[in-house]
Amino acid sequence: MIAFFMAPVSFYRGKQHICSRMIIILNTFLLPIPAQIRSYPLYKKIILPVLLLLTLYTGYGQSDHSYKQLQGRYGGTSDGIYLFEDRTFLLYGYATMVFGKYTLEKELLSFYPDKPEQVFSVYARKDTAIKGIRLAFGGFERGSTFIRFDEAPVKRVFNEHANCFSAPFVYDTIYHPRQITLSHQLDAPWRLPKTGKGPNSFLLPVQANDYILVYHQPDRYHDPFKGRIITKDGILLLATTLTSRQFAKQEDAPDQMTEVAELKAAYARSRGSETVMYTNDRYRPFEEPDTAAYTYDAGSNQYISNQVFDKKNNYTLYKSNDYHSDAVLRKYTLVRLVETDKSDPGAKADPYPLFYTTCEEPEKSYKYKGIPEAPVTGKAPLIPTVAAPVPTD
Repeated sequence: MIAFFMAPVSFYRGKQHICSRMIIILNTFLLPIPAQIRSYPLYKKIILPVLLLLTLYTGYGQSDHSYKQLQGRYGGTSDGIYLFEDRTFLLYGYATMVFGKYTLEKELLSFYPDKPEQVFSVYARKDTAIKGIRLAFGGFERGSTFIRFDEAPVKRVFNEHANCFSAPFVYDTIYHPRQITLSHQLDAPWRLPKTGKGPNSFLLPVQANDYILVYHQPDRYHDPFKGRIITKDGILLLATTLTSRQFAKQEDAPDQMTEVAELKAAYARSRGSETVMYTNDRYRPFEEPDTAAYTYDAGSNQYISNQVFDKKNNYTLYKSNDYHSDAVLRKYTLVRLVETDKSDPGAKADPYPLFYTTCEEPEKSYKYKGIPEAPVTGKAPLIPTVAAPVPTD
C-alpha cells in the first residue's frame, strides 16, 4: 500500500466511481511534488491520508458537467477562454488568439493548444516590380530574433529593448542573397523539447523575392495546461493553471456568439490550407478569395477583384489607401525551412539591427514608407501571430 502512494497514480482498472475520482485528484496533488519529498516518512504517514480523506469528501460533493453545458465565454472583453461544445477552445487576449482542443473529466479540464510545426513560418511569392528582395516581418518584436544573409554578419531583427512599434515591418534591399538564416534565443530555456535540445537556426533557400516571415515565439500559452470548473453562488467559474484568477461564465448576445462562431470557422478553414496566405499590399491577411469574384493578373502576380479590374491598368505599382481593402490580393506559398543545430562561433555580429525603434528617439525609429500612411484603428494585427497575452497575476 505504501508503494502505491510513493509515485503519482498512473492507472486503475477497477470500476467503482469513487476510486477513479480518487485517482484524478491524487494525480493533481502528487505530480508537482518531487520524488525525494514523497519518500519522507512524514509525507507517507500524514500528508497522504489527509489527501485521501479530501478525495473521499469531494468525490461525493460535486456533480458532472457536459461539454454542452459548459459551452460559452469565461472571462471579460479583454481576455478569457471560450469553450465550445465540439471540444475545442479559444484562448483570447489583446489582438491575438490561440485555438486548441480540450477534454473534460468531471470538473477537471485538460487543454491542448494548437502549435505551429516550426517557430518560424515563411511564405513566398515572386514580384516583377522588386529588384532585389522584400521581407515583411510579423511577431519578431516579441522575442530575441536574428537574421543572416549568406555569410554576412548576423543581425538582430530588432534592437534590444525595442518599443513603440509601427507595423508593418518591411525590409527592402537590392541585394539578392542565396540563403537566409533565421535564429532565435529563448528567454525561458525550459521551453525546449523534453530532449533538452531544440533547433536554434533555420535555413531559407532564397528562390523568390517577396517574403512574409512570421515568428511564433514559444510561450507557456501554447503549452498544455489544466483547468477546473467550480460553482459559486450559482455561477460557473473556470480556474486554470495559467492565472490565479477565476473566469466567470458570461452570457453573450446572439450577434457576439455569431461573430465568434464565424471566427472559429475561419480558423478551421485556415488550418486546412496552411500552405498559402493571402494579403493585400498592406499585409493584412484575408481568407482564400472566391475565384469567380477575382481575375488573376499575370503581370503583377496578383488577384484583382472583378469590381475594379481593368485591363488598361498596371497593377504592378498598385497601392491601396485602405488597410481593409481586398480589391487586390497577393498569394504567398509556404516555404519549408531546414532546421539546423549548427552554430558558427566565429561568425561576426552586426551591431546595427534590421529595425531600430524606441519611444525615446521617435525621429530615428523605423517607419515603413512603402504604403500611404493610415491612422491606427486598433483592429487585427498586420501579420498573423499566435501569442496569447492573457495576463498572469
